[in-house]
Amino acid sequence: MLEHYFNEFLEHLKSLNYSKNTILGYESDLKEFLSFVKDKQIDRQLLRNYFIELFNKGYSQRTIIRKRASLNSFIKFLMKKKIIKENPLILISKIKLPKSLPKVISQNQINKILDSWEIKNFDDLLNKAIIETLYSTGLRASELCSLKVKDVDFQNEQIKVIGKGSKLAIIPIGKKALYLIRLIIQEKNLKDDDFIFQISRFQLYYRVKKSFLKLSQISGIHPHILRHSFATHLLDNGADIRSVQVLLRHKNLSTTQIYTHVSLKKIKESYEKFHPRNKSF
Repeated sequence: MLEHYFNEFLEHLKSLNYSKNTILGYESDLKEFLSFVKDKQIDRQLLRNYFIELFNKGYSQRTIIRKRASLNSFIKFLMKKKIIKENPLILISKIKLPKSLPKVISQNQINKILDSWEIKNFDDLLNKAIIETLYSTGLRASELCSLKVKDVDFQNEQIKVIGKGSKLAIIPIGKKALYLIRLIIQEKNLKDDDFIFQISRFQLYYRVKKSFLKLSQISGIHPHILRHSFATHLLDNGADIRSVQVLLRHKNLSTTQIYTHVSLKKIKESYEKFHPRNKSF
């Protein structure tokens, strides 16, 4: 019976205009749960056993938190359908992740890479345009992959983005990124409804990681690190936090405030290095 409501739930997500990747995430998480639950009754003890199994399988805390969130949405859907009366998840303590500072690339590193990058072929052009656009806008990986020609306003130097929850936003984009995007459009003779970069998220991660490793020997760089760097460098150079919140399209200011800790760390390093009284002690 749950299998039927599982498919109905996925259709419900589609009707809410959830992105394809988001729906695939829910589908993967819930298939694993349904495989575990089979025909058993969903109660507190069953859910506890399920999370214990996830831990035993070696899933990270972050992954288990995501799977719990997917399951919570599904259970709420079942409650609306009056399949179950109450949500047993509320009786199970949430897993809390330790707050960690986001990894960023220094301004000198990113400028050195982009300024010295010679474009010898279309692959070079595409990779440089990807990194320039991510750093220029703070886009998420899925947002960059979904960017179409018609979403770019060259005259006003801004782009239209459909982000989390299918929310529409207009955000600025730098001249250098626009120049590279224009070259791609011209090279491929793209039309208004064409995707600009025409790559999957997996290909995007691979291109970003490979480019940084090749050009600077910096390992482990992925698109979201460029989003972290975008926010941190804006704050480092005097942008106010509410403007950065709007640019990142964070619902809550507290989500953006983690970047202030990165900036404060840099300020403290400068203080310790350059303050005359600190140096002489």
